Amino acid sequence: GVKVATLGAGKPGQTLTYEDNAVPSNGYHSYRVTALLDGEEGSKASSSAYIGLDIPLSPEGVKLLDNGNNVLAQWPKARNYGANKGYVDPSQVTVSLFEMIKITYGMSIGDLVATSDPGVTEMTLPVNPDESQAEDGVTQSIFQLGARADNAAGNSGYYGTHPLIVGPALTLPFKESLSNGHLENGF
Repeated sequence: GVKVATLGAGKPGQTLTYEDNAVPSNGYHSYRVTALLDGEEGSKASSSAYIGLDIPLSPEGVKLLDNGNNVLAQWPKARNYGANKGYVDPSQVTVSLFEMIKITYGMSIGDLVATSDPGVTEMTLPVNPDESQAEDGVTQSIFQLGARADNAAGNSGYYGTHPLIVGPALTLPFKESLSNGHLENGF
């Protein structure tokens, strides 16, 4: 280890503090304190902590809401601690939303759709909820995005948003049969 400080003699029962302002990088750092009496080592105490700016946690609970002629994405404010239980400044966290692509065994993250301003908890997406996102251009479909929190320390993992059904309204009267055990409208 590297000696970072020598504190002066204390008095019985006195608390001595030290603030390390020269931490070389964000990450886990271990500190050990050794008490000395007349040049002889006494009891030792050690501790580790994540020092510096931490990577934000994944944004959970991102909702996509029908907002008339666009989609409103909303999420809870970022927590003030991150993936390593270190400090995160919620006012500096952005949320990035990505397309989700259906693959053979689930979903994968696609292209970036939008990134929020730092510290906000919602943004408007230029997606008309009355227009189909389906390949045929007319069928209702599920619109879902992947969400990621970002700050100067790095990016969280991805978390799927709550899905939103988009596409033209079904005409009434609506009839669905289960002929051959299959839904005609896909839902």
